[in-house]
Amino acid sequence: MRVAHGELIRSHADAKGGPVCGELLILGKSVIRHTQVLGVSTRRYARSLEPLPPAVQVRGISKSAVSERFVYGTERKFSELMSRDLRGLALVALMIDGVHFGEHVVLAAVGVDERGGKQVLGLREGATENAAAVKALLADLVERGLDANRSLLIVVDGAKALHKAVVEVFGRRAPIQRCREHKKRNVTDALPERLRATVRSAMNQAYATRDAGRAQRLLGNLARRLEHQHPGAAASLREGLDETLTVMRLGLADNLERVLSSTNLIENLFSRVREIGRQDFGCQVLSAEIAPHFGYSLKSS
Repeated sequence: MRVAHGELIRSHADAKGGPVCGELLILGKSVIRHTQVLGVSTRRYARSLEPLPPAVQVRGISKSAVSERFVYGTERKFSELMSRDLRGLALVALMIDGVHFGEHVVLAAVGVDERGGKQVLGLREGATENAAAVKALLADLVERGLDANRSLLIVVDGAKALHKAVVEVFGRRAPIQRCREHKKRNVTDALPERLRATVRSAMNQAYATRDAGRAQRLLGNLARRLEHQHPGAAASLREGLDETLTVMRLGLADNLERVLSSTNLIENLFSRVREIGRQDFGCQVLSAEIAPHFGYSLKSS
């Protein structure tokens, strides 16, 4: 990728209004952010620019200079994103899950609107098992205008602290969908390696029926078959099983049911953030330097 230097220069004029020889280049923060979102790291930024005439003195394109501007600009964008008014959003679903960035776990809330658009609504450091972090995240969303009285499908990973907080804030008006991928992972993790693929396939077949009653019978039969030799896996399968079938009872289109049956959407959206973090900082740490890219990558339909 090559960036035209004309996009990056803010001209300083001399007293007569003409350009100054040996111009000092000032890089636009928005250009830096966009080039890094497109995959240009701070180390390779200078090489992405078109060459300038020899008479022009080039400054401000070193790795440290670009990183400094990137941090400054994205901190402001991140602050705007996390404080914006949510009252105008016509949401039909709210997804909440913990996202891992290196040693950090961040709670992410993503809203899905009537047109299928996705937007990050809030972030809070802490896992879904952290009751204080979960309550703080939900309280912030409501304070910023999210209507807790509106009927809203809530998709969660199944952590008890998260489930309890959702019920306290939204009451029984909000049906809860337990993430099926988390359920399958929890069940198979309690099994020996030789049985995992078979059990996962059986669960997939049950969920593919798109009939809540039939799916519940198939999964109940599976739990009974597992109970004698693998009671932990059977108990994990039964726990909250009914809530993994919530979307089946809503009569949604097949593709929409698939999207709303798990929190995979959050993981997919944040994978781009990890990629940018590795390119620019050599690690997978969520920070103000990379978090604002959520605003770029999540406004898709």
